[in-house]
This record gives sequence, structure tokens and C-alpha cells, in this order.
Amino acid sequence: MITLKIEGAEKALRKFKRIPPKLAKGINTAIRKSIFQIEGDVKPLVPVDTGRLRASIGGQGGGKIFKNLYGALFTNVKYASWIHEGKMRRNGRTIYIKGMGRARTPVGGKPFMKLGVKKAEPEIERYFKKEIDKALK
Repeated sequence: MITLKIEGAEKALRKFKRIPPKLAKGINTAIRKSIFQIEGDVKPLVPVDTGRLRASIGGQGGGKIFKNLYGALFTNVKYASWIHEGKMRRNGRTIYIKGMGRARTPVGGKPFMKLGVKKAEPEIERYFKKEIDKALK
């Protein structure tokens, strides 16, 4: 699971009842745009064998969740963490990726979600700045 933390968000959430509806709407818009940005930046980074993992991110089997001041992008493909982290637990043992398979996943895995979020960060910051500035005008 990847967590994107917005500095000061906890304080803002505690004071949510005092947030003007226009600002809350702007933040929700920025969250929605950010999730779609992350999805677009993550998918090209996913190692592909059959394409099932890539298709599941925010789509078939995975999804996007939007609530008030909350957004999530995920996959429910069981082997996603195997590819991302380069290891998995099976029968009480930790098994590591030892060599590149058909998907060309490197030893140690390929943290496609972390890499995609890092790539999306400048755009995410821009979305939030734009929406907050617009709401405060």
C-alpha cells in the first residue's frame, strides 16, 4: 500500500467543520485528479507478462475510491506485492524473486506504485495549489 501524505492535512481534517464548502470541493477535485495522474504514471511502469496486473490497477479487479477528502488507487491481484516488493510469504516462508522471469521483473522487485507516485508528485502539488488558490479567491 502506498500512502501519499499531504503536509498539514491532519490539522485541516480536524478543523473540517470550519472548512468552507468551496475549499472542500476544491480539495476533492485535486484528490480525484491526483488519483488519475498516479494511475497514468504507474501503469507504464508495471512489468508485463499477461497484462493482468497492469489492467487491474484502477480497473478490472482493482479500483479507485473517492470519498470526501479521500482517494485511493489499488489492485487486488494477489501477486501484485510479489512484483512490487520482490518477495512474498508462502507456507510461512519468505520467497524472493531470484531472477528475471517473462515479465522482466528485476531481482528485488519493481516498486511500480512508489515510482509512479514519485513521478506524479509535481503534478499532484500543482493540482492542490491550483484548487486551493481558486477556492480562496
